[in-house]
Amino acid sequence: MPRTLTTAFLLTLTSSVASASIALITNEASFGTTDTIEWTQFGSRDANVPGFVAGNSVGGRGFWAESFSADASGLSRVDQWSGAPAPFTGWAGNFAPDAALLSVTGQDLVTPPTTDARLNLRFDSAIKGFGAQFDANFSSTWMMHVQAFDAEDNLLGLFDLSMKRSNGFADNTAQFMGVRSDSDNIVRIEIWATAIYNTDKGPTIAPDYFALNFGRLVIPAPGVSLIALAMGSLAIRRSRRHA
Repeated sequence: MPRTLTTAFLLTLTSSVASASIALITNEASFGTTDTIEWTQFGSRDANVPGFVAGNSVGGRGFWAESFSADASGLSRVDQWSGAPAPFTGWAGNFAPDAALLSVTGQDLVTPPTTDARLNLRFDSAIKGFGAQFDANFSSTWMMHVQAFDAEDNLLGLFDLSMKRSNGFADNTAQFMGVRSDSDNIVRIEIWATAIYNTDKGPTIAPDYFALNFGRLVIPAPGVSLIALAMGSLAIRRSRRHA
């Protein structure tokens, strides 16, 4: 291949990676899960979870989970209520019965509100996407927010989704929200929930409590990147030319 064509080929590949896009996914079936995070690794039901804790996906991908909540009990393990008659135990939401959840707690509701519930997930290698079912312990309108960052902590995208009210039926209708990139460039995910309160001073964004069921991941397929293949091919051709 002439040098000019090879150079053009490499520039095209580089441009394609640079223009990688990230999108909001609200249909779990179209997300394309290839790995999952199970919160049972952080203990049984009602276990307290450190505010900064290491974990692994089912496929062995390492990550760190960190709560940005103001109080010391920012993370905890809860299970969805089974939907059975009293005595009532567990999370009164719309996950599947007995689903193992990670609860993220903001500061207690006060006036004026100060801190919302936040969760930071940092992965030991880049992924293509993250998503989960989300539910809040709140009976009115609330918003879920997800933003993704690359290895240099550059913001790749910020997404907001209005979530439905929880009715506590344990019917597996908790909404799915995920982000997916067309490149394996996501290293950190930040998640938080907010609720709108109408007060005599007007609408106020308040702290909230939310839980997530599993963590769905899209990880890059094993193999060498196209750019690496192209560079290797160029090196081989050059060595043959000078042999």
